[in-house]
Amino acid sequence: SPAKTTAAPPTKAPAAKPEPPKAKKPPKLQIAFFQLEVQGLEQKVSTIVSDSILIEMTKLPDTTGIGSKEIDAMLGYEQKKQMAGCTDTSCIVAIGGALGVDMILMGNVGKLGASYVLNVKLLDIKKGTIEAMFNKRLKGGSEEDFLDLVPAALAALFPASAAVWA
Repeated sequence: SPAKTTAAPPTKAPAAKPEPPKAKKPPKLQIAFFQLEVQGLEQKVSTIVSDSILIEMTKLPDTTGIGSKEIDAMLGYEQKKQMAGCTDTSCIVAIGGALGVDMILMGNVGKLGASYVLNVKLLDIKKGTIEAMFNKRLKGGSEEDFLDLVPAALAALFPASAAVWA
């Protein structure tokens, strides 16, 4: 009769230590940023200052910034047509809802006499309210001064993260 071979009893692997539960990351805050309207200045000023704001917004933790080019790509023809005359908060909130964002950052740059002005506001889409505003008038100076205002404007709009622009 054939000899029976007995397999060695399986060796027990040491019990794996349970991994601590991973803290759930808060969902990223999505902010749509509309290019600044321009008043009394060349369009290039708005484009350059808007680009600077969008780049500086990348310093916000757990936040995704969506710029004008992305917004245009996301909105359909009808929504773009409606947006053209959109200035009041309720209209802007509706566009924010269509984009699926949490907040909208918008404003304008302008020149009046010898003064340069930067106005920006942050709208909360769910609440339908203005969360924060920044307004700064520069007497004299030049268009370049807008670039120096960008960090201060964002620090004022996002006080919890102001240190990233200090």
